[in-house]
Amino acid sequence: MTLEDMARLALNKGYQPEIFASRGTGMPWLKIYHNWSEQRGWEIDGAFSDEELLDILNSFEPEHAYRVIDCEPKAFFGIAYQYDTREELIDFLKYILEEYGGWIGDDDDEFTIYTLENIDCLNLDYSPEFLASFEEELRQSQAAWKAKQALKDNSL
Repeated sequence: MTLEDMARLALNKGYQPEIFASRGTGMPWLKIYHNWSEQRGWEIDGAFSDEELLDILNSFEPEHAYRVIDCEPKAFFGIAYQYDTREELIDFLKYILEEYGGWIGDDDDEFTIYTLENIDCLNLDYSPEFLASFEEELRQSQAAWKAKQALKDNSL
């Protein structure tokens, strides 16, 4: 499976895919918009050669890297998503598994492997600690933006 294959599947599901050149990683990436008007979607990058796969596996914990190697991957995809798109993402991953078979690994503590039989068990919820930290960062960012806007408005 390639990024082009994934883009085709996204079109089949009614999403708007767009493939971009490398972001400095040497790998192209795919943006799949699930809500074009809000520019909401998923960012996916991939590795397809043995060398690219080894580069990625070098960043894994050793026990996770060995687990991936044992599964003999043909390609690797990393997916970034917005929290409120996780149900649609799981549905899309299920569609990929229906079309191509294989497995999906989750970078959780156990590096859980999902197939078509158990993909509905994939939990993309964030931990309460992460959500609290994220909400605090968001509050601080919004406060800084409001302060900046107030300074800008006062200087006019």
